[in-house]
Amino acid sequence: MSGQYSKFLGDIIAETDLATANARRIASFIKLRPELGAKLVELRRNEHGHDTIIIEMAADIPQRPAHDIRDTEPLAITLTSDDDLPMVFALREEFPQAPHTNDMPNGAPIALCLYRDGWTEVRLSWTPGKFVQKIRWWLEETAMGGLYGEGNPIEPLFFSPPIHIAVARDVFEERFQTGAEAATLVLRPVGDRNGGVCVLQRSTDHDRFHQAEPLTITFAEAVTPVITDGRVRIPPHDLPRLLDFMDGIGFNLATHLRAQLAQFMDKPELRNSQFGLLIAARLASEGEPRNQLICFISTRSIAETAVALGEFAPSKDGLPPGYLLEPDHTKRGEGIDLTPANVAIALDPREAATLSGKPTDERKIALAGAGALGSALFEIYTRQGFGKWTTIDKDHLLTHNLARHALQRGLLGGGKASGLASLAGAVLGDKHRAQHLDADVTDPGDKSDELRKGLDEADLIIDATASAAAARALAADPATARRVSLFLLGDARAIVVLVEDVERKARLDDLESNLVAHAIADARVAEQFADLPTQIATPASCRAPTSRAPWSRIVTLAGVAAEFLRTALNKPDAAIKVFRWRAEEGVDAIDIQASPYIEHEITDWTVRVSASVLEDLRHKRIAALPNETGGVLIGATDTWNKVVHIAAHVSDFTDSVGTPTSFQRGLAGLPKTLGHIASSTHGALAYVGEWHSHPDGVSATPSGLDVLQLAGLAETLRIDDRPALSLIIANNEERILLGSFTTPSAATSARA
Repeated sequence: MSGQYSKFLGDIIAETDLATANARRIASFIKLRPELGAKLVELRRNEHGHDTIIIEMAADIPQRPAHDIRDTEPLAITLTSDDDLPMVFALREEFPQAPHTNDMPNGAPIALCLYRDGWTEVRLSWTPGKFVQKIRWWLEETAMGGLYGEGNPIEPLFFSPPIHIAVARDVFEERFQTGAEAATLVLRPVGDRNGGVCVLQRSTDHDRFHQAEPLTITFAEAVTPVITDGRVRIPPHDLPRLLDFMDGIGFNLATHLRAQLAQFMDKPELRNSQFGLLIAARLASEGEPRNQLICFISTRSIAETAVALGEFAPSKDGLPPGYLLEPDHTKRGEGIDLTPANVAIALDPREAATLSGKPTDERKIALAGAGALGSALFEIYTRQGFGKWTTIDKDHLLTHNLARHALQRGLLGGGKASGLASLAGAVLGDKHRAQHLDADVTDPGDKSDELRKGLDEADLIIDATASAAAARALAADPATARRVSLFLLGDARAIVVLVEDVERKARLDDLESNLVAHAIADARVAEQFADLPTQIATPASCRAPTSRAPWSRIVTLAGVAAEFLRTALNKPDAAIKVFRWRAEEGVDAIDIQASPYIEHEITDWTVRVSASVLEDLRHKRIAALPNETGGVLIGATDTWNKVVHIAAHVSDFTDSVGTPTSFQRGLAGLPKTLGHIASSTHGALAYVGEWHSHPDGVSATPSGLDVLQLAGLAETLRIDDRPALSLIIANNEERILLGSFTTPSAATSARA
């Protein structure tokens, strides 16, 4: 055995002298199972009391290994205690600098990185047999060049130091631009000082979240060549050792630093600034290299560092350091201490998307409704880096809201919309703070122009108001953006997601009609409408009760809906989804077919007819030929906006009578059917009129009898101030008649 590591390994001992139980177990196993490739050579203990088992490990190595792994390798298994992970060291002096090896201090040999997890996790299933097989597996996979497979994170260049620095992406990119001006940055501790976390900012950057007294540092920057060996090193703590390391990877950092420091010394205001170094280490195992950011901070100044590198003469007689006519490049920065730190890009939308496993998406989103559901959705998407937001809500955060809202007590009394905008800034930085508008989308008042701008500039409009009036106002708004509506049912026992198609042939109000029409035949949907929320009075207003719904269900349903929505937005089609909270089964989903609607303007009313209903009626007409057929129309009437949606029909009454020239609709079962519709849709759908067909060769032009029947129906519905509809289905056209009191009107639509 080579004496190179004799101090590290210590003296030879007997097996009975092993101090740790795991060392005795490993030694015993190796002797019992030699067929696994491990041969026990000797046992040792060093001056620190660490047990070491020296073995020769045989492995199946290919003829042309990716790394110089031999058929038999001398290894040392060292155990400091039974409460620590056993370490494995390569004792061959020429052992390769392979991926997943670690440099060790104090003259110790290279360590093999066998596990990604710490001992507290590994020990749960650790056995001597698995451990020995793991060593052999490591040698064989490293020789094959496939250790840990593809897509695994690249090992860091250095072991993690205790200081962690966050820097904004634009600051990092600015500092590494070619020809970037020298500038000082400020290093500001954040949070618990024992946590070792700092932010690195421009001296001009305002940060309302981080107010601690900063250090002012002038940084040099360097980018390394690509490093592919995958080894993890101990970070150097002084400049000479850092320069030696960089020389070893083929990068003359000393020359690079001397050039930058000369520029800094030309600016008197920088000479006494504290010296720092930012390094972008380009690491790669396969494919494109990725940057690992490393920071070194010195207690010494720019001038002191320039002198220590032999480029300047020390200050003398009160004069500043001056250029040397003959620089002394034998100087390697002696006396310049370095404190290493990890550097990470501060969370911004791009980094948040990467960490969430989502694509970057910077579409402009207008969110109407910043209540419980809106705030949950907004926080989820903010932490995914999804969208550039404008939040819209006129309400303020009240005490009872805190039970189920993303905002905290410190924002009590403030606007919900502005609070969410602030939340985005707190998570992603002030640069990415959302826009906000304290307004009601149904009655914006003096905020009309701002609301118009917010909706017109949006690529996507999300309604989370839980208000039918708001959803319908947004559906009819002239903005071109695609629209989505989400709302909770009952005490947050279900959530509905309505997604318009990209061409907006199925608007939010159309999808709402589709949804409630589905409840007629689907008891699962009807059950959700029957589950009314438990109302609780609040001090805010008699018109502002709150519901008894737990935040746990709200955020769970919001999370499921948020995942579905991002998928749905990548497709051109409309979608309707109901996610139900099932106490024992978790969350299940109900898919509902979304139908486009066809719009007819009739006098001052708008009638929107489901394309699927029209298609169904056409089939019924053909099936009844040569006779006429018909039934009743089911829909929703919005008397304020003067819009009628025809969402369903009831036909095939057993007592209806159809002939080639006439149709008389029957009554059998109609009252019961209308009662079922009212109860299953919670009154959202009702009778809105009649339909009947015309035979081949007859147009959809209404007969005199059709007009008289419509007038009579209009008189009947007059008590509710609702218009009456009559839909005529002919061979190549449909015609809708609208009767308001006793004045009928009509519009014609040729079938596509």
